[in-house]
Amino acid sequence: MVRSALVASQLIAAAAAVRPFVNEPDTGLQDFLFSTNYTEGTLPPLRDMRGLPDFDYAARQVLDGQMYSFYRTAAAGEWSYRNNLEIWEKVKFRPHQLAGHEGLNETMGVSILGYNFSAPFFISPATRAAYGDPERAEINFVDAAAEADILYVSALYASKSIEEIGEAKRAHNNTLNGPQVTFQQIYSNANLSVTWDAIARAEAQNAKAIVWTIDAPGSSTRHRAARYDTTNANSVTSYLTWDLYEEMKNHTTLPIILKGITTVEDALTAVERGVPAIWLSNHGARQVDHSPSPLEIAYEIYRNAPQVFSQVEVLADSGVRYGSDVLKLLALGVKAVGLGRPFMYSNVYGLEGPQKVIQILKSEILQDAAQIGITDLSNIDPKRLNMRALESTVYLADDHDTIMQAVRLHRTAADGTKYSVSNPAPPAALVFEHKVPLPQLTAPGQVLVLVHASTVTRDELTWPESYATDFPILGHDLAGVVVATYDGTSGFKPGDEVYGMVGQEAGCSWAQYVVAEDRELALKPKGLSWTESAAVAMNGLTAWQALFEKAKFPEPDFSAVDKNCVMQQRTLLVTGAAGMVGTWIVQLARLAGIPVTAATSSNARNAAFLKSLGAYKTIEYAELGASSTKYDAIIDTAGGEPQARCWDVVADDGILISVDSGSFGIADNKPLGKEHVEALFFIVQISGAQMARLTPALEAGLVETFVSEVYPLAEARTAYERASGRLEKRGKVVLSIEA
Repeated sequence: MVRSALVASQLIAAAAAVRPFVNEPDTGLQDFLFSTNYTEGTLPPLRDMRGLPDFDYAARQVLDGQMYSFYRTAAAGEWSYRNNLEIWEKVKFRPHQLAGHEGLNETMGVSILGYNFSAPFFISPATRAAYGDPERAEINFVDAAAEADILYVSALYASKSIEEIGEAKRAHNNTLNGPQVTFQQIYSNANLSVTWDAIARAEAQNAKAIVWTIDAPGSSTRHRAARYDTTNANSVTSYLTWDLYEEMKNHTTLPIILKGITTVEDALTAVERGVPAIWLSNHGARQVDHSPSPLEIAYEIYRNAPQVFSQVEVLADSGVRYGSDVLKLLALGVKAVGLGRPFMYSNVYGLEGPQKVIQILKSEILQDAAQIGITDLSNIDPKRLNMRALESTVYLADDHDTIMQAVRLHRTAADGTKYSVSNPAPPAALVFEHKVPLPQLTAPGQVLVLVHASTVTRDELTWPESYATDFPILGHDLAGVVVATYDGTSGFKPGDEVYGMVGQEAGCSWAQYVVAEDRELALKPKGLSWTESAAVAMNGLTAWQALFEKAKFPEPDFSAVDKNCVMQQRTLLVTGAAGMVGTWIVQLARLAGIPVTAATSSNARNAAFLKSLGAYKTIEYAELGASSTKYDAIIDTAGGEPQARCWDVVADDGILISVDSGSFGIADNKPLGKEHVEALFFIVQISGAQMARLTPALEAGLVETFVSEVYPLAEARTAYERASGRLEKRGKVVLSIEA
């Protein structure tokens, strides 16, 4: 018997070494309590609750077996429950020292669906709070959330009704959002009229979003719950389909958050369907055993489709107990993190319980962030984490994290013909490919941009830089979202919507991703679409530099241009005024108070349009030779015969600037008598700073960008052919690029 007991104790010890805890780790709470006058089975003093796991122990002391089991239960053998708690150990921090943390507290706030909160965590929906506090139940969560300015998501099957919770929150009108903001969780009932009624009730109580739990199609296998005869809160649900989501949207004007996303495929589908926010969750491991934890789900998305985090707001919950847990999810791209069980356990203390949970978690987040060297909680570099240990636990698509779709120029034809500047490639040499290596960040100040749109420029296949590498990617203009930065050194952060122009060395923009430098980008104008934004850079920068750098006209003050636009004395002529660069020059000249004459091949076709842009007057090329007007500055975008006629009308001490690609030698070919004319050709220079100067004019509607036709990336060859011909509609040909 003694030997059997010894063997048994050894087996127990061995098992404990493999799984050191079933609920939470031992941080000395019980030893401390029993060293005082504490009596087991009574509520420990709130002051002794030092971490969120302590509240589990406290609740277990005062709740009966059935009540505690309802909160604690998980699916089947509860492997996922344990994994939710233990998985965090697989991700190690990489603390950076001497980073400083001044102002860290000011970065704690977060915006969720446009509403502001003081911290990147919230109270998740959980039912039967009356077990902890029979009188106030969920009202404690309403009050604690309002006081701390965090989000509370109320549960459909809460102890308090939707109306009672609505009444409670009406007492709170001085939060960061004014009146308190709450979201309402729902299940879809088999009788959908019940669901529509719940949504209507939530709207009537001024809920600001619907959280639809999609991972509970029915009752689940819960052995612990069955032992104590607890019931599921949601035992009658409807068939859960994407069609039902579309139907649900027809029954509410509120945004619908999908709670229970567990795979990258479902996350991508949610993005495709325009879901405003997704919630990574395995339902606290209560629905199906061996389901992934939120950390694993977030990592799966991060590795397979990182763009998701910039395309949709991502929330997460399940198994979060520490500030460090929150930081790990934030670093992967999650916007805010929910907690359920800790708040339910804390409710045994009444209002002071959830208040203490919030205080502890805020403190841990700040303390841990400072230790790790995080200086901005809204922009945590994923490189602060060592996540390699997760690779064996999550699904990784073959090569998905290292490849992208792009259009590349094949410089060698099937018959062996070599293409070059002297023998330009035809559009047929542009090939849409599915497995192009993803560009890598290699230097400070670089960002990885998920490209949403790029433009097609005629004659780009004749440019020398198009033949700089064996399989070059064309395209320079772009609009997209920053998804990663090099070691956190960029002035931009993941999630920033940007636009700009990149150089050939970056790999260029006819691709799903491009590496860009800070100096090449600016924040995208609010109110402009991706395609409109992509059409700005090359043309807008060319016009800006021609007017304000080369011709040296004073830059406009966009804040005062509508109030007092003083007409300048110097005169300006623009050739190709109805073209893509010309329209920008005319508009910017108007804003700068420059009397601009717009030269065009046909007044009948273009005069009214050019005057609507701000042209002082219009003139046809054929009329230039007979004109007696001499212009102080001429910007030529047409080349050829129109440029030749410009010499007749440029002032003897004026300036003639050409951006036509065939005018490289213009300064060496001055006609007799025009020796004192400054003549120059220039190629646009990349400048994110100048893009930023254009942004206010675009946001205010002072200038317009024109898009002629839009093609998917796979049809880049057709798009190039169209851009090289005469377009029926004015503007750029744009490629729309999907992730």
